[in-house]
Amino acid sequence: MADVLKGDQQARKKEAAQQQKQLIRSQKRIAELDSIFPQLYEDMVSGRITSERFDKLSSTYEEEQALLKQQVLDASREIQAELDVTAYLRELRKFVRKHVHFETLTPELLHEMIDKIMIHEDKRIEVHYKFGLGDLSHLINDIA
Repeated sequence: MADVLKGDQQARKKEAAQQQKQLIRSQKRIAELDSIFPQLYEDMVSGRITSERFDKLSSTYEEEQALLKQQVLDASREIQAELDVTAYLRELRKFVRKHVHFETLTPELLHEMIDKIMIHEDKRIEVHYKFGLGDLSHLINDIA
């Protein structure tokens, strides 16, 4: 199990590094396009290119820039999601290390495991455990 998690973590790190490189490339290209537009306009005004050519180039560059901005947004979201997952896994590992070998389920330990308890109007009780621990009702009965 540890080998699977380690391999998955390595693959995710590699993917995150590739996303970061792509993000940087896209940001550089956006900056390049920002500097091309004024020069392109000056070329049209000075007569070095026709207004039709300016329109075509300008349209092409604007489409590329819009695509790049969307790529930057998507990559930023993916990188943030990976950071969130990494933080979650770090907390989960810390939690598991602390609680994996307990002798008895104490009230203090139970408080650390439970995220929230919801009591519905129909008197149904819903227990939400931290880190999606699942059904621990068989252990809870031991301390009740």
